[in-house]
Amino acid sequence: GPAELVPKTWDISRFGAVGDGKTNNTEAVRAAAAALREAGGGVLLIPKGNWVTGSFNLSSNSELRIEGKLIGIEPKSVATAVYDYPVISSMPSCECCRIVSPQPIQRDR
Repeated sequence: GPAELVPKTWDISRFGAVGDGKTNNTEAVRAAAAALREAGGGVLLIPKGNWVTGSFNLSSNSELRIEGKLIGIEPKSVATAVYDYPVISSMPSCECCRIVSPQPIQRDR
C-alpha cells in the first residue's frame, strides 16, 4: 500500500546529535547513517538547528534531507583530521543517493 512507498526517516537527534553549533556530532551522524544503511535506505534527516560534524557515508537508496545548517568540523590537528575526514575508498555503486537542502552546506570557521 501507500505506506510502503514512504521511506523511513532517520533523525540524527535520535542518535544523540545536538544542534547547538558547538557539539561534535560526528559519531551520532555516522550511527544514524549506519542504521539507515542496515535498513536498506531511507532519509537521513538533519533537522532545524546548527549541526557540527565530520564526514559520513550514505548508502544506496538514501536521501540526505537538510532542514537546518550542516557545519563541517575544522580539524584542530592532523590526528583529528584523519578521524573527522578519513580517506574513504570508492563505493562499488551508489544508486539513488540525493541531497535536499534549502541552504548551502558550510564549513566551520
